[in-house]
Amino acid sequence: MERNVHPSDRPIIATADDAILAKRATVATGYYEDPFVEAIAAHASGMSSSPAPASSTSSPLHESERFPTMSNRLPAVNEDEIIPNQMNSPQRPVHHPVDSGSPVPVRHVMRPSPVPSNSPARPSPGRGIARHQQPIIKRGTHARVCCIDRAISAFAQLVHEKKQRQIVVLGAGKDTNWFRYRAGLLFDDSETCNALQWFEVDHPSVVYSKAKLIRNSPELTSQFALEMNKIDSDEYILSDTSSPSNCVLVSHDLRASPQELIEKLSRHNFDPAVPTLFILECVQMYLPEDANSTLLRYLSRKCPDACVCLFDPILGNDPFGRMMEHNLLRAGVVTQDSCLLRTRTLSEHLTKANSYGFDRGVGCDMMSAYDTVVTDTQRLRANQCEMLDELEEWVLIMRHYCIVVCCRSDSNFGQQYCGVGASSPMGFVSGKCLVLKNGQIK
Repeated sequence: MERNVHPSDRPIIATADDAILAKRATVATGYYEDPFVEAIAAHASGMSSSPAPASSTSSPLHESERFPTMSNRLPAVNEDEIIPNQMNSPQRPVHHPVDSGSPVPVRHVMRPSPVPSNSPARPSPGRGIARHQQPIIKRGTHARVCCIDRAISAFAQLVHEKKQRQIVVLGAGKDTNWFRYRAGLLFDDSETCNALQWFEVDHPSVVYSKAKLIRNSPELTSQFALEMNKIDSDEYILSDTSSPSNCVLVSHDLRASPQELIEKLSRHNFDPAVPTLFILECVQMYLPEDANSTLLRYLSRKCPDACVCLFDPILGNDPFGRMMEHNLLRAGVVTQDSCLLRTRTLSEHLTKANSYGFDRGVGCDMMSAYDTVVTDTQRLRANQCEMLDELEEWVLIMRHYCIVVCCRSDSNFGQQYCGVGASSPMGFVSGKCLVLKNGQIK
């Protein structure tokens, strides 16, 4: 059911389906654990015309006109404009197209070894659906999930002694991380897991759709002592009666007043003064530049002890990035005023964060993140799932996405959260990232 959806918003809203379908295929192949993705992916269709029932293991995941995000199909690219596709040997050296002096460790993208019987990469019940997503898409989706998981767990561990801690997922779509958190799939430490308040914010039609899926899913409600109560204006509270942690689904258009957003959150015990992690996962790219600037400036002023985690494409100015731009404009999910087209590099992301008031930060492209933020265990599991032959294309794609965390320099925990080196909770390594400090980017 669509509720108050302007026609121009429909393509963007459809990306929530695209993301959950890609995650569903990735889980089905065994890259990571998410027993909740099938229920949330029920009837999702994205930009395709036919929904894919959650119980199906044979219906294809439609890929026509997908967007070039980590969760979606890649844009069509003229291979003569990029690196030749010579991938007959998985052991041949591969070099970054941006920095030819920095070889990709082949162990990260090599052909998989046979999966031993005690491997964590177990086949999932819906494994048949995984064939309908390219391995390169599933590998990228897995990397994206690993980075966001680490951002959440690093935050939770740094502030675990605080009485109140908050996570706010802006543009949450059909994200399943609160369910994974409650099931103990985001961190091993039960002390870290306790009393983490969760808020998900999205367009009213997306929130309504997700709430309906949850309410109608025995698979979700039976996992916990779960209660869902509707409040006013399409807002819902998911209460796990065995835990003090709730998840509040809040309807809000991120182009609207950020003051109104904070007021909505505050009705559900959101406290702007306590440690908070705001997550924007492939969300900022769609926002108009002015709306994004207004939102983040307000958050930096209103929430002094907050950190922001951004995952976004970085187009640059090469042929691959220009083709991504062309396809996104054609699909109607971005305009010339969208942040994606106004923030084309990692350095520009950090420069803008500084201008918004988040004057301490660190970020890297996803190829570097795969070497550092993604752990050895996670890479091994990915290698054991399936072959990845498109090595040069993989590097090219990963160089066109970034992960960024930023905070105010006076944040009580932000200095550590945005750290680099051996003490970095995120795994950022000097020489493989850019650092924002004292107004300078190095």
